[in-house]
Amino acid sequence: MWGLDLLAGVALGLAGGSRGKTLFLALLGGVLVAAGGGIARDLIFGLPLYVLAHPAFVPVAAISAWGSYRLKLPFLPTLLLDLAGTLYFAWGGAERGLAHGLSPEKAALAGTITAIGGGVLFTVITLFYRRENDPACAHRIEYRGISGKTLEEEATTP
Repeated sequence: MWGLDLLAGVALGLAGGSRGKTLFLALLGGVLVAAGGGIARDLIFGLPLYVLAHPAFVPVAAISAWGSYRLKLPFLPTLLLDLAGTLYFAWGGAERGLAHGLSPEKAALAGTITAIGGGVLFTVITLFYRRENDPACAHRIEYRGISGKTLEEEATTP
């Protein structure tokens, strides 16, 4: 089972790394997408942290994300890797929940959190990281100060 977990971590590391516009975001994306859901599941349900018991998981996800960033993987293979890893983590997260004594309903929730939690965390974090010159920022959240100007306008106004 550890080999399949690692393979799914590579798949999601590649998928998450391809979403980063910078190397930092690629590494963050790869690690969060691969490991974030499992960490969230373990913290929510009080289970022992899987990534601490298997310390190779996070570095393998980071190396996969770096490779994905460098290779600029096309969309369809990335989507298929993301699908395969997500399906495996949904099953694996539910099985881990059952193995630690969770009820079937809680185990299903644990599988769902494992499968999508990392992607959700990465998406939320990147909402606050995007820059002005990033074309993907057309619908970004703007924070306005008391004067009604954005924080960036207030910082540049004398």
